[in-house]
Amino acid sequence: RDRPIWAGWYVFRRYVLPHLISTNMNELPPEGSVNPIYLKNFEAVVATLANESPKHTHGIIFFYPSKAEYLNAKKGGDWLENRDDFEKISQQYGIKLIDISQEPDWNESLYRPDGTHLTVEGNSVLAHILSGAITNALTQ
Repeated sequence: RDRPIWAGWYVFRRYVLPHLISTNMNELPPEGSVNPIYLKNFEAVVATLANESPKHTHGIIFFYPSKAEYLNAKKGGDWLENRDDFEKISQQYGIKLIDISQEPDWNESLYRPDGTHLTVEGNSVLAHILSGAITNALTQ
């Protein structure tokens, strides 16, 4: 999103360093089932946030699918593994879950060709969904 000060350092860090030492340079979320340790850590963070928030709203978690995941959801599949675990944790701590793929204004044309990032219209629709959910949470 921004230009590095030294292109040489960026190239070294991004493309050479991962071959010299084992580092995960992938900026996308992990795939596959959730590690139980990470799920416990997630629950601990949610518990901390819920305990530090005002009584009337404990928070909102938004699940944002890639285009492929969205298309899978529209075919009747569940794109989010361990959804039941996330729902259980959110209910326990009063956190609201919003699945962007289930929003009526969401559709596949909102993604750029890479299938992850959004078009200008997609950003506008996403902003509308987020602001609506936050407004609803604050007025309850």
